[in-house]
Amino acid sequence: TSGGTLKYQLNGGDWTTEIPTAKDAGTYTVKYKVVGDDNYNDGIETTEKVTIAKADLSVTESTYRGTYDGKSHEVGVSASPSATITYKKSTDDKFTSAVPSFRDAGTYTVEYKVVKDNYNTVTGTLTVVIDKKTVKVSGITANGKTYDGTTNATVNCDNAVFDGIIGNDKLTVTANGTFDSKDAGERTVTLD
Repeated sequence: TSGGTLKYQLNGGDWTTEIPTAKDAGTYTVKYKVVGDDNYNDGIETTEKVTIAKADLSVTESTYRGTYDGKSHEVGVSASPSATITYKKSTDDKFTSAVPSFRDAGTYTVEYKVVKDNYNTVTGTLTVVIDKKTVKVSGITANGKTYDGTTNATVNCDNAVFDGIIGNDKLTVTANGTFDSKDAGERTVTLD
């Protein structure tokens, strides 16, 4: 400017001849005016609001769906740029940095929160599904009986054999049996 000096003020700070700058997200109040000299009066002070918007994080979710295999399976989130990530299992009451993992069959929900200065916070949920494993059972027998007019069968599970057990898992079986007829003779027993 000729005949005066252009001065700036940022968020109520000192007046200066340097053009104000800011890098963090937020709303800033910038004032500027021309300070006159011996020949000119001061110019009118002008105020502008300037906003630097928060940027968006790029978030990638990692979930798990599978059949029970006796192993723990993690779920989680990664963020770019790097950010603080916290998780909360549905059974917890607060967020922690511990990456959740699950072993047992079931459906689990995990909330997550991704936070970084100058970026929009990202929240979401992850679902983990571990299906029950099918196990084959053999060796269950039904005891014979004297005719009593019912289809009730006494079942013996003492020699049951399990095919498909994972690791050191232990299974037990109990069953009820029903003969296919109440009449005497060789009969088929249905287990339930």
